[in-house]
Amino acid sequence: MKNFIFLLFLFLISLGASAQGIQITEICLPSSTGCVPVNNNTPFPISTNVPAAVPTINASQVIAVGGTFQVALPINPLRKSLTVINNNTNNHTCYLFIGGAGIASTANSIVLPPNAQYFRNSGYIPQDVIQVTCSNSADTLYVDYE
Repeated sequence: MKNFIFLLFLFLISLGASAQGIQITEICLPSSTGCVPVNNNTPFPISTNVPAAVPTINASQVIAVGGTFQVALPINPLRKSLTVINNNTNNHTCYLFIGGAGIASTANSIVLPPNAQYFRNSGYIPQDVIQVTCSNSADTLYVDYE
């Protein structure tokens, strides 16, 4: 975000400079070892820093005891995304409880009817303990995270 704001700032400066008849020929960045030449084709240096790929981890669950919550994922302060899908084909409902505060119950959980999903990859991404259960033993939930 800082890079975007900085590049926006540079762009606005170049607009103002153009309006005044000033030509910018190079840009010096504080973190660089020197100045970067500027021309009409590439008016600003573009960052080539690409974030490292984060692998998606499959943590799918088979419910051991129907109606009893089990930990699907432990606390993870680095979690970048979370997906939980009730992939049962038997019309059984599943439940998702987020957090360590309180006791997990179907009354205070997110209801996942068949084929429903809970997905987060931006904004608030739960980093707490993730607990799940379904109506019956041997029901399944697809769970993944980054």
